[in-house]
Amino acid sequence: MNSLISIQNISKTYRKGPDQIDVIENISFNIQHKESIAIMGESGAGKSTLLQIMGGLLAPSEGKVFVENTSIYDVTDKARAHIRNQHIGFVFQFHYLLPEFSALENVCMPSVIAKHQKNQEKAKDLLEKVGLSHRMKHKPSELSGGEQQRVAIARALMMEPRLLLADEPTGNLDQKTSDKVAEVLLSLMKDQGALVLVTHSLSLAQKANKVYRLTKGELVLEKS
Repeated sequence: MNSLISIQNISKTYRKGPDQIDVIENISFNIQHKESIAIMGESGAGKSTLLQIMGGLLAPSEGKVFVENTSIYDVTDKARAHIRNQHIGFVFQFHYLLPEFSALENVCMPSVIAKHQKNQEKAKDLLEKVGLSHRMKHKPSELSGGEQQRVAIARALMMEPRLLLADEPTGNLDQKTSDKVAEVLLSLMKDQGALVLVTHSLSLAQKANKVYRLTKGELVLEKS
């Protein structure tokens, strides 16, 4: 079976004066279609760095990242941006919604940026799926933290990504709201593509098909 994404022997090194800091060391793993993966680890372990490398945002010092058989750091910046925009979605700890626009307009934004025809019906459908059909016209300041994050999830799914990368998506939320957001993430991506979660929450991580722990630059499989 061809993997949706294949991480092959990647390392990431930074230099601080004369010192070399190895954040990630020789990591390899594959992600299949419709698979959910959680990555845990202490703060500063390199989890977000790994996610950025997987998403085409940060080149590794060594190794290769394949998205549907394309080595994304061996193509032009323009080609990599196209792969990222067409196949990868992002959800962060902070929602990054545009404050002057409504929930519906925020969800529509990726299709506007991509110069696709504005698809309000699709955006409305996504907001309905995340349980916010009654909040479409509300601006971010009029939404709760959990509602804002669900709008961000809907926005990330607007371009139908094959891979959704979520960096601490419930980090700012209480347990009840976190469970709701996790349920939305997992249910929506179950049939659409693969999901990678970076999280400190063991309860959230356990909802994924596989759980990895990143420690001292190495990725260890804890649950499969």
